[in-house]
Amino acid sequence: MSMFEDLFDKLVASFSDWIQVVDPRSYWTLENAPRLLDENGNKGMVDEDAVSPHCVKCVVANRCWFKNEKGKKPERFDYSKYSSQVLEKLREINGLYHPNCHCKEVAIPNPTENSVKLVCNDGKFDDLFSRKDGLVSAWGYNDNEKEIFKNNFLPLVKKEYINGNYKIFKYDEYGIQISIYVTIPGINEKAGKFYKRETGFMLFPNGEIRNTTIIGRKWK
Repeated sequence: MSMFEDLFDKLVASFSDWIQVVDPRSYWTLENAPRLLDENGNKGMVDEDAVSPHCVKCVVANRCWFKNEKGKKPERFDYSKYSSQVLEKLREINGLYHPNCHCKEVAIPNPTENSVKLVCNDGKFDDLFSRKDGLVSAWGYNDNEKEIFKNNFLPLVKKEYINGNYKIFKYDEYGIQISIYVTIPGINEKAGKFYKRETGFMLFPNGEIRNTTIIGRKWK
């Protein structure tokens, strides 16, 4: 890619509502990168040695979609915090997230209900109704209305993500976790009332989001 093309892409991305982070030199993403197993035998953090020389945080951001706003995408590296001597040791090659980083912000069309893939295991709802039955009953749902809750909840989550109503909660070697702000409708005796809660999701490549926490804290 020529310098002119690179500058043009940066300019286009800067005015876009949504961007995709792309590392054109890396095959690795959170989807395909080797990951270490946690104490329960589940996939945990990205294996730093296996993806080397690529930065782990660049790997987990690679190919993910972000609203092009502060707090909703990874922060750019702040070169103003470092002396010229320090930057010289880091090869002085400016990158998006760190010196010598190859990641780019690429403009993409605004996500739609059809382009976003939402993954949420049914076991999450079973667990919610089992462990937090007092909470969901306070919203008017009973044990037999788990499917109704699910059918209310999932479209809301997708809609709010598409609208950019989320924030980055954590960004580390495990992935990029976001908190999506949802307003859950009450039913039965609580019909007409609404309950504001955060729900946790992990970002994966190409518009896929996977649930980590069904119901989190309240939001204002």
